[in-house]
Amino acid sequence: MTLTVRLPAATEAALDRYCLERGVTKSLVVQESLAVYLVERQAVPAAAPR
Repeated sequence: MTLTVRLPAATEAALDRYCLERGVTKSLVVQESLAVYLVERQAVPAAAPR
């Protein structure tokens, strides 16, 4: 699956630096970050619908 994400310039620069320093791809960082985010959100009960 391909996903396009718009980032603020400061976030993009931080991501670029992080990837360069660690020798990883942006794709890997986004995949891992999203996986962690989704797991953490599953632990929190969803708000009741309005």
